[in-house]
Amino acid sequence: MLARSESGDAGHSAGRVRQAQSVIVRTLERLLADLAGAQRIEAKLGLEDEKADGTLEEKPMKMAEKLEAALTKFADEQRKAIEQANNLPIKEVHDLTAEEKESFRALAAVEDDLAKFLEELVSDLSELPEQDFSQPSLREEVIEVMAEVELAEDALKLKNKLMAIAAEQVALELAEELMHDLPKWLSDVPDKLKWDLEKPTEDYDVPMAELLSDEYTGLRRALIDMARASTEQRPGDPLNMRALLRAGDAGANGVRTPISDTTTCVAADRWGNVVACTPSCNLVGNQPDPRTGVTQGNRLRCLNTTPGHPNRIEPGKRPRLTLTPTLVTRDDGAVIAISVAGGDMQDQTTLNALLNHLEFGMAPAQAVTAPRFHTQHLENSFDSDPDRARAFVAPAGLNVNSAVAQNVQAELIRRGHRLTTTPDAIGMPVMLTIDEAGAMHAAGDPRAGRHAGALE
Repeated sequence: MLARSESGDAGHSAGRVRQAQSVIVRTLERLLADLAGAQRIEAKLGLEDEKADGTLEEKPMKMAEKLEAALTKFADEQRKAIEQANNLPIKEVHDLTAEEKESFRALAAVEDDLAKFLEELVSDLSELPEQDFSQPSLREEVIEVMAEVELAEDALKLKNKLMAIAAEQVALELAEELMHDLPKWLSDVPDKLKWDLEKPTEDYDVPMAELLSDEYTGLRRALIDMARASTEQRPGDPLNMRALLRAGDAGANGVRTPISDTTTCVAADRWGNVVACTPSCNLVGNQPDPRTGVTQGNRLRCLNTTPGHPNRIEPGKRPRLTLTPTLVTRDDGAVIAISVAGGDMQDQTTLNALLNHLEFGMAPAQAVTAPRFHTQHLENSFDSDPDRARAFVAPAGLNVNSAVAQNVQAELIRRGHRLTTTPDAIGMPVMLTIDEAGAMHAAGDPRAGRHAGALE
């Protein structure tokens, strides 16, 4: 696919500037609204009878009732707005009549009023006391609704009917979901106890700076033997800046998972906004444990039960995931977006496609279809076995596409790789690029059921 911005480089940059200015202005407006709201606490909610210990037990309940009424009113108004938007024409701006332009303007004003209505609600939510568990979550959810309303307003100003309706619909769905979930914020459990229950029982400090440092990378790089593949499981020790974790050190201690149920998405609009995401529910093979009847849920299976392990299942923990949608920006203004489905193949396939483009000059259509490889010399992210050695998939295992040259395959075997080949896709990539001239290119690997398209 090849598409070019209607306004060229200047319009492309100007659009980004306008968008950034709009975000800054709205952020300042929200901050000012919050400041004004903080001065109206007692007058707005009538809760001047604060208890001696500083708690306001009635406040969350009253705010929840007010929020429910406000969201109901918003949902009713938004449904009317969607109905009106459906009656708008789909035309180029220069083809619109004066009456049709006025219809867009009037509906944009409606969305502006709804955004201000929600903004007032956000301000009210900011008045809840800091110790109240519901305050940050409720406020953020309302801000999400408001963001979609503002997006719809912007689309209507640009006379983009389809984008406006999509944003309006999302705003309505988010509001309805919030109304449905509202009772969960009205728990009888004291907030302090609630937070204590959700704290991890141990505090693990993952050494990100050391893991990503040039020094540690050099130590690990030195372990690579270009003439011989390793068959050993060799964890490193970034905390002590050693290439290998020594036996007896803390943390020194094959199930196969079907690859499915993950989808891929990269998208860009004419203004140069780019999104990469990899939605996944990971339900394949995730049946209830026959011993307990417990289903591990969405990605809970990526945790393990290994004592002392940073990825051990505990209250408040989020698992380390394989999902890695990727955005790359370059100094010349070029952008690259990649999304891959395929479990532990995701990072590897992303790297294959990225290097194909950056180092070998391939366009997305070639970068996502060129022969690929993936190593199986790793721990299965979906095997929660407490003995991480048993979670190791295949020492020296390497899978390559059948199209890789025979002499290359023979050399990999000679170096000690336990080679397997497949004619099928390795990973499921989609890729989108915007070059320095503003031209967009996108492709998906058809062997993996991935494709690209353009809308005008």
